[in-house]
Amino acid sequence: PPPPPACRGPLAPVSPAHNAAPLYQAAYLRLEAEPFGDVSMQKHLDTNTWVRPDDLRSPAAIESELHEALKQEVCVEALRLIKKGASRPDYRFIGKAYNYTNSPFCSDEDDDRFRMVNMFFLGRLLNAQARIQMADGDGNGAWTTALASYRFANSFSKVPVLVGQMLRMALATAATESVRNLCAISLPDSKQIDELQQWIRTFDTPAPFARSMDVERIVIDHQLFRNPSAQARMLIDIVQQNSFVDLLRHIYYLKPVRIADYAFHLRAYHRM
Repeated sequence: PPPPPACRGPLAPVSPAHNAAPLYQAAYLRLEAEPFGDVSMQKHLDTNTWVRPDDLRSPAAIESELHEALKQEVCVEALRLIKKGASRPDYRFIGKAYNYTNSPFCSDEDDDRFRMVNMFFLGRLLNAQARIQMADGDGNGAWTTALASYRFANSFSKVPVLVGQMLRMALATAATESVRNLCAISLPDSKQIDELQQWIRTFDTPAPFARSMDVERIVIDHQLFRNPSAQARMLIDIVQQNSFVDLLRHIYYLKPVRIADYAFHLRAYHRM
């Protein structure tokens, strides 16, 4: 049964002053709107922060292009927005109007809501800036950016589905690799070491993963075993003919739901 409009559950909107998502969106869209030759600045930066195996350019040429791009005003402003967002305590992107049947994790290319897949690009951009700053002799700036990359990764600790937590850990892993590379050039001071250790410890807890898996367990249990509809039978066929991953893909993408709110409603419904 569809949840009533008042059943907002754990995904009630956060305060704008605490929400990092609009700033991340603004940074990404600003880079996407800025032309750079025949592509956008976002595409240019993406090419230089995620080098493909078939790229024939030398590492020095790639680094030179990245160094030049990051000096542009649009990049300076985008990185400022990302760091400002990373200082906020929550991440919540909801589209034009709240509707539990619309998912913020939708992969529809025509959907104007911001997709989490673009967050990994912003994480790479932070790590690239830290590397460039260190190469330019700005060790303090590089370590400040490295700390921001951990705060950025931790922004997604409250995302209620497993894909969000996988993104969070991928961002943290990339930030850690960046820190390791920075240490090969110049070590942080004692205060920066303490801050780094503090942020790294935030990724020790399994609680965000446990919460996301609990949400998915409730929704999948309802769809497979408690919903006597044709759709439930179709989902069972997906598992039998393909894999459990295909089931998750179907739930998230082909029939997107406000999955945490839906799980919240289902908890209440099955207790009645």
